[in-house]
Amino acid sequence: MVEHARMKSTTKKYVVVEPNGEMLDHKIKVFYEYARHLVQEEQGEMFLKVSHLNLMELGNKIPLCKQNLLLNELDV
Repeated sequence: MVEHARMKSTTKKYVVVEPNGEMLDHKIKVFYEYARHLVQEEQGEMFLKVSHLNLMELGNKIPLCKQNLLLNELDV
């Protein structure tokens, strides 16, 4: 979650960078390396942790879980 939040905030910062700004090349390289690391980690670690799960079955449970969470919020 922290890494995704950092990517999101970094992306917002880079959107306003001048196209010919003096640090643009460096910032793009750093951003690329960070994004590549994040993707490799997800593919190498996180996907392996859930590979044994039936993702279709899990996906079908999400609406019911969401409904239960919303109902619990109303009870508070």
